Amino acid sequence: MNPYLSPESETWIIGDVHGCLATLEKLFESIDAQSPQSRIYFVGDLVGKGPQSAGVLDFVMNLGERAHVTLGNHDLHLLACEEGITNNRPTDRTDSLLDAPASKVWRDWFLQQRFHHDFENEETKIRVVHAGIKPDWSEDQFLHLSSQASLAIKEGLSDWYKKPGHPIWEVVSILTRIRCVSIQDGSSLDNFTDHPKNAPQGHKPWFDVPRSSDNDRQIVFGHWARLGEFHKSGIHGIDTGCVYGGELIAMNPFKGTTLRVGCCDDLEIDP
Repeated sequence: MNPYLSPESETWIIGDVHGCLATLEKLFESIDAQSPQSRIYFVGDLVGKGPQSAGVLDFVMNLGERAHVTLGNHDLHLLACEEGITNNRPTDRTDSLLDAPASKVWRDWFLQQRFHHDFENEETKIRVVHAGIKPDWSEDQFLHLSSQASLAIKEGLSDWYKKPGHPIWEVVSILTRIRCVSIQDGSSLDNFTDHPKNAPQGHKPWFDVPRSSDNDRQIVFGHWARLGEFHKSGIHGIDTGCVYGGELIAMNPFKGTTLRVGCCDDLEIDP
C-alpha cells in the first residue's frame, strides 16, 4: 500500500506559494506535526514573484506521490518563457530556473500536472482549481474542457498561449485567471485584480453567479489575493497573499480546519 494514500481526513490544500520557500517549509512543519503522511494539494502558482521559486519546485517535486499540483497562471507563464514564446519579467524572479541546466526536469514535471483535482469522502466532494470555473459549464463540459487543456500543454504552448479566441486558451484563461464575470453574458473580465466590492458595474465574482445544477462539488481555489480567505456556500478561497507579506494557508476540507503561517521570506515586492 502506498504510504501517501492516507485517509481522506488527512488531506490538506495549500494556497498560492509564489516562490516563498521558507514559509512553505514552516507550514509543512505544522502539517507534518499533525499528519506526517497526509496528501497535499496545491492550488497553483508555485512559482513567480517570491525569492525561491527553484527551491519551491525542488521541495514539491521531492514530495513525490504525496503532492498533487494544480497549474496556475504563473506556472504557465514560466513554461511559456522556457519555450521562448514570452519574456521573463524582472518581477518573476525566476531567472535561476530558466538558466538552470536542469530546466528540462521541472518542465517535464510541470507538463504532467493538471488544471483541476477532484477527491471526496462519503459526505463531501471537493474540486481544486487555480482561479475558478465558468458558472454555466455543466459537469460533463467542465471535465471535458479541463482534460483537453491538460493534454494541450503536453504538446506545447506556442499554438494557443494568450491567443484570444483560441478554444484552448479560452478554457485555460478561465481556469487560471477568472475572477469576475459579466452578469449579462457570463464572459470573464480580464485583468481585474481588485477586491470584489470594487468590481465594475455589471460584473460579479464568478462564485456569486449560480452554477450549473449538476456541478455540486465544493470548490477550493487561489489566485485572488485581494479577496483573501473566503468561505461561502461550498466555495473556499485560500490565497491570502503570502508573497505580499500575508499568510500561507493550508486547509483540511474534511475536518474543516485551517493552518496558517505568516510570510517569513525576504520579499521585494509590493501588492
